[in-house]
Amino acid sequence: NILLEPSMRLLRWRRFSVPSKVRKLTPPERLASALRQLGPTYIKIGQFFSTRGDILPEEYLRELEKLQDEVGPFPFETVEAIITAELAAPLQSIFSSFERQPLNSASIAQVHRATLVDGTDCVVKVQRPDIARVIAQDVEVIQEIARIAERRIPELGRFQIVNLVE
Repeated sequence: NILLEPSMRLLRWRRFSVPSKVRKLTPPERLASALRQLGPTYIKIGQFFSTRGDILPEEYLRELEKLQDEVGPFPFETVEAIITAELAAPLQSIFSSFERQPLNSASIAQVHRATLVDGTDCVVKVQRPDIARVIAQDVEVIQEIARIAERRIPELGRFQIVNLVE
């Protein structure tokens, strides 16, 4: 597994630099917490790695699996503004009803139940505000980190980190 590589010691937590509430967490919990704090792109990466038993040990997989359902919704006012801007029409002219509470909320978007003005029931998936820009910036940073890591840590070559990022 990748965490056993000698060169990966730089990812190990140092007690003196970690707040006490974080110090109580297990390393897998710390990783998941860090990904949550970094935002949607990193949550998505954690979700991806939660399925990679060939790379990470079971305790990490279990903790990263929790990232599947832990992203809170954004406000309905934001949903309404995004839909109005995207469709160039007020919500009421497109939908006869639109549930304010989302059915589900994830790292990239959330889903709302609605009914079109013609009576057709539907669900509407609304991307988080600015998500495309955030993801593009994050991916650039991650790609550069992967390139540097593969160049400087030859042992990582067998994991093809750059290919995983791409």
